[in-house]
Amino acid sequence: MAMRGYNEGKERGQSNPVSLQLVRRLATAEDTEPEDIPSYAQEIDFEALDTLISASSTDLTVCFRIEGYDVTVASDGSIDLE
Repeated sequence: MAMRGYNEGKERGQSNPVSLQLVRRLATAEDTEPEDIPSYAQEIDFEALDTLISASSTDLTVCFRIEGYDVTVASDGSIDLE
């Protein structure tokens, strides 16, 4: 299932980290609640992802695969799951 173009209106300095947005997206894709999504701490360094995205002053895209989804996170806060 492709889920493109998701953006919770991220602006620089917004308190909603991209890692939290990603967990919400995964929960939606899996038709479950965010708290029911397993921890991906061993696979993804969410703190590093948040830092990369929030500190970027240029266009940045981070891509990885998790739980069968190709994930693309952009510095504008958009998250694509395919």
